[in-house]
Amino acid sequence: MKVTVTKYLNVRVGKPSVNAPCYQYLAPGSEIEVGEKLYLGDSYDGMDTWYRDEADNYYWSGGFLLPNATIPTPIYDHLHGKSQHQLVSDWIINQSDEFENQYSLTGVTAGLKSTAGQLTNLYSIVFEVAKKRSSSNNVLPQSIFYKGYKIPVDVEESPETTNLSTPLSLASSISRKGIQGFGTLGIKVLLENQEYVMGCYHVLFPEELRSNQKNTDSHNIRNSSSILYPKKGNEIGEVIKGQLDDWLDIGFMKVNANVSLLDEWETKIGPYGSRYLDYDDEKNQTYVQYWGAGSNNVIVRKVKNIFSKQPINYFKGKVKQTIKGLVVLDGSAKGGDSGAPVFDPNGKFIGVLIASNSKHSYLISLKTIHYNYSKTIKIK
Repeated sequence: MKVTVTKYLNVRVGKPSVNAPCYQYLAPGSEIEVGEKLYLGDSYDGMDTWYRDEADNYYWSGGFLLPNATIPTPIYDHLHGKSQHQLVSDWIINQSDEFENQYSLTGVTAGLKSTAGQLTNLYSIVFEVAKKRSSSNNVLPQSIFYKGYKIPVDVEESPETTNLSTPLSLASSISRKGIQGFGTLGIKVLLENQEYVMGCYHVLFPEELRSNQKNTDSHNIRNSSSILYPKKGNEIGEVIKGQLDDWLDIGFMKVNANVSLLDEWETKIGPYGSRYLDYDDEKNQTYVQYWGAGSNNVIVRKVKNIFSKQPINYFKGKVKQTIKGLVVLDGSAKGGDSGAPVFDPNGKFIGVLIASNSKHSYLISLKTIHYNYSKTIKIK
């Protein structure tokens, strides 16, 4: 649409921010073409919405006279889908706790709203419950006001989510010495210039977690630190450190020098790089793939959501931890798949599988891992 500039206006390159590069400005009276959707960005003079043109330049929305001569107002539907997703994710991080306790939720996700069984283009706060209520008592609200916007709410049934440990033993699996449960050998990484294998905390540190110890290093490892290859009973390495918290279920092990380690999934999926999932992966329902010890085969799933908050039950609910920022895949995983690296269609690593229920499986994204480890992790 064509808009008229009403005040001197900087042209910001690449993102809706007052700190983005600026190589020119527009004088009052200038006319330009911009898209109709608004983007959330830095707030200036009380307004945090921006317009974008086809060249990926952003313009603060308070500097225009629109065709209908109205001043932009915070109408949620006017936001671009990416900004809607950003706003919902921000609400989940900062405001969702009281709803989880009040309504016994099984999860909260940023997802497209469903109307009459069809997905719309509008992002909503999706409250997940074990079973929808038919009575009017304690019913979830239809919308939530946040930062001046009226965000729609959706409700879907989703069972409780559990970790993927199992007492069985299959090839390509690993387990802690003296522990029956097993998970999947993770992915080779460099952390602080040291070579490790990265997997799940609950797989590498089950004994510690059963005692509700959620942060472990060499100073507080319980009993044997050895990691076994259960199929042959060989010791292949030892656990080093890991943590389970609001964002992570990640652990690291060191492989013994005399062990030549070929991850079996590598022969199935092939060479790999790495990348972050983004809004377009959810919009396009990107296919991803993994090969876990429980599945013992390449499993292909679609990305359903890229930001979800889920309470995870470990060891049949004996330990619980709510984790934010999880990526949701559209199908369940099998016991023993925890720790499986997940890849996009081009073989690029995108995250680590940690949990599942009967409808969905969940992974911690590489973006979250990098954020929490200050990008000191490099994929080998």
